[in-house]
Amino acid sequence: VSLSPGLPLTTQDVVASVTGADPDDDEILYTYAWTLDGSATGYQDSTLPASATERGDVWTLSVTPDDGEEEGEPTLASVSIENTAPAVTLVSLAPAQPRMNDEITASVTTTDEDGDEVSVFYRWFADGELVLEGEYATLEDTYFSKHQLIVVEVIPNDGFVDGDPQFSDAVTILNSTPSVASASVEPALAYEASTLTCLGEGWSDADPADSEPSYRVSWYVNGALVGSESTLLGASFARGQNVTCTLIPDDGEAEGEEVYSEPITVLNTAPVISAVSLSPTSPTEGDTVTATVTVSDDDGDTISLAHAWYVGGALVATTETIDSTLFDKGQDIYVEVTPRDDADTGLTVTSAIITAVNTPPVIGSVALTPSALYTDDTVTAEVTTSDADGDEVTLSYAWTVDGAAMGVTTASLPGSAYFDKHQIVAVTVTPNDGETDGSPISAAATVLNSPPTAPTLAIEPEYPEALVDDIICSIAEDSTDADGDSVGYAFAWQVDGVVYIGGGDVDTGDTAGGWIGPTTTTAADDTVSGEDTRDNQTWVCQVTPDDGEDDGAPAEATVVSRFLIQPQVNCGRAHTCLLDQGGQLTCWGSNSDGQSTPPSGDFTYVAVADDAWTCAIDDVGAIQCWGDTADGRDSPPSGTFVQLSGGEQFMLGLTSTGDVYKWGPDPYVGDSVLSSWAQISAGENGACGVNASGNIGCWGLPYSAASPPAGTYSKVAYAWRHACALDSAGAITCWGDDANGQSTPPSGTFCDVGVGHAHSCAMDCGGTIQCWGHPDLTTAPGGTFIQMNVGDYYACAVDSAGLVQCWPDYDDGGASDPPAEFAGP
Repeated sequence: VSLSPGLPLTTQDVVASVTGADPDDDEILYTYAWTLDGSATGYQDSTLPASATERGDVWTLSVTPDDGEEEGEPTLASVSIENTAPAVTLVSLAPAQPRMNDEITASVTTTDEDGDEVSVFYRWFADGELVLEGEYATLEDTYFSKHQLIVVEVIPNDGFVDGDPQFSDAVTILNSTPSVASASVEPALAYEASTLTCLGEGWSDADPADSEPSYRVSWYVNGALVGSESTLLGASFARGQNVTCTLIPDDGEAEGEEVYSEPITVLNTAPVISAVSLSPTSPTEGDTVTATVTVSDDDGDTISLAHAWYVGGALVATTETIDSTLFDKGQDIYVEVTPRDDADTGLTVTSAIITAVNTPPVIGSVALTPSALYTDDTVTAEVTTSDADGDEVTLSYAWTVDGAAMGVTTASLPGSAYFDKHQIVAVTVTPNDGETDGSPISAAATVLNSPPTAPTLAIEPEYPEALVDDIICSIAEDSTDADGDSVGYAFAWQVDGVVYIGGGDVDTGDTAGGWIGPTTTTAADDTVSGEDTRDNQTWVCQVTPDDGEDDGAPAEATVVSRFLIQPQVNCGRAHTCLLDQGGQLTCWGSNSDGQSTPPSGDFTYVAVADDAWTCAIDDVGAIQCWGDTADGRDSPPSGTFVQLSGGEQFMLGLTSTGDVYKWGPDPYVGDSVLSSWAQISAGENGACGVNASGNIGCWGLPYSAASPPAGTYSKVAYAWRHACALDSAGAITCWGDDANGQSTPPSGTFCDVGVGHAHSCAMDCGGTIQCWGHPDLTTAPGGTFIQMNVGDYYACAVDSAGLVQCWPDYDDGGASDPPAEFAGP
């Protein structure tokens, strides 16, 4: 019989293993009986359960064999129950997140199967290093530091044996949050120039390594965050504002609770004067002494300065400056200046003492008269002086000619004895007040050449005919020269303000390729060719004398070139007639009835009527007509006439006394004589006129143009169904048919107006033409014109050269194609 285990613990079952033999080879049965300390028990199995045992028990097993017939001898086996070691079932550390100043306590749960009282032995480790062992369930902070790992090993003991050791989970020593007891702003008495510091008191940090205070700073001015530096400069706050700072302690890993300082109020800073200087430093009579003060105020306040001026030790003024009425030469002067802002007065600063000195006399001006100096003049120095001290001023003079001293000390120098033309005469004048010389002043003049006088001119002819007469300029009386120099003359011409030269295509009406230019009759350039003259041009001859050194004053003479007769073009429907400046007639276009074949003779006015009829006023005021002679067209009234106007089948004539006559077959206009008219215009079956009072009247059948406007007018033009008139101010008013815009004139000032069937034209006083109405008829030519006339479907104008331009290109009989000798550009 063997028992296992041989040294059983109270926690172990005891199991019996039996081996036996029977000579008869019978099967053997075994009977088990357990005794405790020699006393029978009720356990009769091969296994003794652990629950039945206790430490120190002695158990004996008696095993009896039986082959079914007879029991054999029993066999015994004994064991002693051994002690069971205690065990640790739980080890934990608290707090789970320890910091410095904490005690770490191990909580241990043990068990002992024997029921023995268990004691515990502790072994404390910091970062793996044994720091404390013994019966210490608590580890104080003297044994560890921030960030170390803390572990405890626990060994149980039941008084007999140690149980197995057990380790706790590790805990990490956490950073301890720092704290500060209070914050304050220093200095407590702060000004705008102060630099403020936020100071902390009562720094505390459990971690020895973090014993140096460190803070996160915030600055507030009147409650608004303004900075986060350890100091706050005066630029961030101003007088009267409240400044507070806060500190948050920070050990580099954690921040503590924010602490607020008590607020301070920024105090006013009194202004400070850093310098006072007086200028001028040596004042004289007439000077104003000014104190220049360098003053500052840290608060930027407006600074007022109080001045106290002392002259000769006596207070004389409290103004910002003093003038020389308050001091005399030789007296001492200083000023005391006290600054003040709106709250405080700064320290008074006294300037250095200055002394008033004598004022030298002053020359105000030195002028040489005469200002234009010529040979034999006597030049005089005219001098103005002043002396602030009221001293009498004397003057000394020193004259030079071309730099050489003349030895003359008087105020005048006679040219007859001392200088000639082209020499430089100079004087230096020095003032003296009996004590001091003033600054000398010099003046100089160059003796001038005497230019020749202007000559007297003659120009002829007195009334040159344009395009015919040469204009000759001559010297009627020569220039004189005070220096006796010989005089030459240069001739130059202008026409209407333009320089007259040869070869220049200046006048756009000149088709000859430019001016001939000035030519010579007696002197170079003294003549204008008659071929270069035009109607109503103003010619100016300018002659400049020259003595070889200087030009003298030029002389001028003026004439106006004019046509003997004002050219006039008159347009009809299919033919056109021109009265040229010589009074001759030329007609072109349709000539079916001889209407474009005028009579010879001298004429002053021409008018075209309907398709085949023309009339003109001759040089004695009588009317001649040609072309279609039916129905009395060739029987004009007798009398002296000044204007004609042709209509559809009639002609109107205006006498020099203002009477209007009509002839021709038109039945609508009427044959009665109308009186007191100044201008007339005939159209289709009707006519309009301006009376002696400037009012417009219309008669016949003028269609929609029958109702003229009220007002004062100088000219009316009527054609078919519309009319236009020129008022006394030069503005144009139109009325009647406006289907093509022909009754919508432009704004502006004009000198002539004409109308056709569907368009109108006007010429301003500068000779520029504008047209309006039907777009095919309104493209007027550029250039400058002296007369225009509007036909039914075209218009023509005469320029200052007597040349004609017509527009548009109108094909009815070639009415718009003037002969080549009269055609403009």
